[in-house]
Amino acid sequence: MSLTRKNPEHAPLDSADARTLVLAALVLDDALLDRYVLHQETYLATAEEALRRGHTHAAALVEAHEKAASASGLTPREEGALAAAVRTFCTARLAVALLDRKLGRVQGETSGATVGAPTLAELQSERARLDAMVPLRQRFGADAVALLRAREPTLMPLHERTTRLLSRGG
Repeated sequence: MSLTRKNPEHAPLDSADARTLVLAALVLDDALLDRYVLHQETYLATAEEALRRGHTHAAALVEAHEKAASASGLTPREEGALAAAVRTFCTARLAVALLDRKLGRVQGETSGATVGAPTLAELQSERARLDAMVPLRQRFGADAVALLRAREPTLMPLHERTTRLLSRGG
């Protein structure tokens, strides 16, 4: 059983396409990421408070979005690009953490492998693929990935809270 995706959309881009994406992408830097963190913190605090006050989920999100945009000064383009980059980064990091746990279990097992279960080598290969963050690197560049990795302790809890808030629905 292979964990590698066969979808051509996930294949590495050729170097010219990758350069074009990087040139067209928003340039991530510390100041812009600080504004995004402020946006998310404001968004979450406002939405959570509005829900406690009895607002509907939709009304809470509208209020939160307006306050977060005002507090951070991010344009809709900046917010959208940053949200996409952070979401892609955090999703990959969560998948790597899950694979790390699975690798720990597989390495700790003394019995034979379960039929149809991924092998240790397949899990390690998938972990390395996810950790390389090729799609993110192709879209935003290696410096952006390094910046996101450095900010991971801040970004992951915000991502998890945002996911919980948005999955509540209403």
